Amino acid sequence: MAERDPIPDKPTTPPRIIKRYSNRKLYDTDESRYVTLAEIAEMVRNGEEVRIIDNRTKEDLTSVTLAQIVFEEEKRANRTPLFVLREMVRHGGDKIVSFIADELNPRVLAIRAEAEQAVARVLRREAEGVRQAREFVKASRQTLEEWHRAFEAGLSRAMKSVVGLPSLHREVQALRDKLEELEKKLEEHGSAE
Repeated sequence: MAERDPIPDKPTTPPRIIKRYSNRKLYDTDESRYVTLAEIAEMVRNGEEVRIIDNRTKEDLTSVTLAQIVFEEEKRANRTPLFVLREMVRHGGDKIVSFIADELNPRVLAIRAEAEQAVARVLRREAEGVRQAREFVKASRQTLEEWHRAFEAGLSRAMKSVVGLPSLHREVQALRDKLEELEKKLEEHGSAE
């Protein structure tokens, strides 16, 4: 059975060779140590190209091992939708690829389109919120500037009145002095009669 690579144009480095022994142990030839399925899964997640070879027959067991990793992870996490698993069993073997292309990809694309629309709606709402926030800030600035101008005008008037107080005080004092002088003259004039 020919191995299918869904990303044939992907630049590849030489794959890490993992030998599988008859006792089912997996041996990483690059690091010269035994590895677990979980470690192989981590290598794949990290983007490493791995190739699992039967040590005795030299048969490529990569797809079988990756399927075993998927099985083990599914057993632990139980997160693959049941309809997907049923369809995989129904279609088995080579038909899995066509099932993915014919059934799952359209569903994934529909979900992706719906998600993109939802994101676009959220972004529009955020943009509207930002616009409203900017308008609020602008209106607040205008109000603060008006208050500031009114405060400065009131302060200016108050300062002018405070500056004018000493001269007003002198004038009032001068009027008092004249009034006292007039009262004295009246008293003098009244007592002279």
